Amino acid sequence: MVLRDVDITKTLDYSSAIAILGFSLIVSILRTFDVRVEAARVMVSPPVLAFVTSHIMYINLYKLDYDIHKFFVSFLKPILFFVLRILCWNMIVCVAMGVAQLFLWARWAAVSRHPSNWKLWVVVA
Repeated sequence: MVLRDVDITKTLDYSSAIAILGFSLIVSILRTFDVRVEAARVMVSPPVLAFVTSHIMYINLYKLDYDIHKFFVSFLKPILFFVLRILCWNMIVCVAMGVAQLFLWARWAAVSRHPSNWKLWVVVA
């Protein structure tokens, strides 16, 4: 029996990945900046949720593109063009959110006095 990727599995895979990254980004922002007031939490979460929701709608309803390089052909130099040719828009968004989380958690570990923050430094480093 051979299992193959079909459209629904690709859609669910990419949608769940960006949803998890978005939720994790919200948690890292709230934890890093020690947001304890409920009104402040309500102001931090909606922009990230709006971005994640619009990105999921974009990849599901408009275009799940694997070839973003066609858009950048006339704008970029050959080296950057080669890099973007390998990556797709969804991967660029996911990597950017992951790198943002990495820096946020590193900042939290640097200023926090949590007893287990050394474990985070092991992961970040």
